Amino acid sequence: MNIIADGGFESPPATAGGFTSYNGGTSLGPWRVLNGGVDQYGAGFVNTVEGSQAVELNLLNPGGVEQTLLTTPGQTYTVSYLLSGFPGYQPGDGGPAVKTGEVLINGQAADTFSFDVTGKSMTNMGWVRREFTFVANSSSTTVSFVSTTPGNYGPAIDDVQVRADCSTTPSQQPIDPASCNALTRTGQGLLVPRTDYTGLTGGRPPAIGTERSVDIDVRVDGDCPRNVTIGARLTPVFGEAVSPGVDVSPVPVDQWTAVPGAQVSLDEPGVYEVTAVIRGQFNSPAGVDTDAWMTGRLFNVTTGQELPNTETLIIYRRETQVPAIGTTATTFAYVTVTSPTVIRVEVVKRLLRGRFLNAYVWSDREGRTKIGYKKIND
Repeated sequence: MNIIADGGFESPPATAGGFTSYNGGTSLGPWRVLNGGVDQYGAGFVNTVEGSQAVELNLLNPGGVEQTLLTTPGQTYTVSYLLSGFPGYQPGDGGPAVKTGEVLINGQAADTFSFDVTGKSMTNMGWVRREFTFVANSSSTTVSFVSTTPGNYGPAIDDVQVRADCSTTPSQQPIDPASCNALTRTGQGLLVPRTDYTGLTGGRPPAIGTERSVDIDVRVDGDCPRNVTIGARLTPVFGEAVSPGVDVSPVPVDQWTAVPGAQVSLDEPGVYEVTAVIRGQFNSPAGVDTDAWMTGRLFNVTTGQELPNTETLIIYRRETQVPAIGTTATTFAYVTVTSPTVIRVEVVKRLLRGRFLNAYVWSDREGRTKIGYKKIND
């Protein structure tokens, strides 16, 4: 396993077709920038072998980068990297032809390198692979790549890797007897505790939908031993749709009609609470004894069926007065879906006698006709 983070210098993105400069003392992703600084090549600036970015170890003067790793004392590690050098924009303008530098392990030179850019170009950098080994003497090791080339055109590196040599084993170090140390030495090696994971069982897919999020709670108690409790809370999928309103005067009596805009899609399998708020208004001719009403319901567009027990009275009128009247009604249902399902609001006018003059489903600042949903269970 490569224990170097971002050995290809791919993050953050550098200027495409150019480079981004970093001064000494700053950070380049997980790397610390040293001395005179570095240039991070962006995609397309020079040819690369691994990824699309690389680092030159000179800015205006020799610089470098370093990273501190967790290591095992006594373990042998192999450091591998790609080496090249900036050849210049035109032949002969890239400073010294031979670019030189060193790789330091905890500040001590462990590898000295050089690269001749003669005959190379920005489209033919001539990358070569180099590697060397070192034995860790502590639980943390700093690996540094530094330039010893004067000026602003220096060596370049890419695809840095540090891997433990599986053919060697660390020297036998004593096991810390502290009660919080869970390692046990056996004749076959170190016994490491296993962590078992449990969760939902059954046939549900393991992936979580893109519209859902999980809040993770972590509580740490004590120090030695340290007890960590992790909990998760599902943030449910929810949403709503608001209708701009509609004139239902032309719609025949006893004919259900969809309310424009009052429609939602339940995309994930599960149980949802669906609620509709419907605002209705109508009036009738003066002097005409009218017995009329308007009702609404929730309708499953996908199955073509009314949601049971959702029909509700919005407005009822039995009088001979002209002024329009309006009221608001609410209806809801628990809806179980196994595949994407569309639910909408529908209304119908009923007339026992008399006639309608005008009828509307209304939305304005005093009240909205809308439908909302919230997932409550998988």
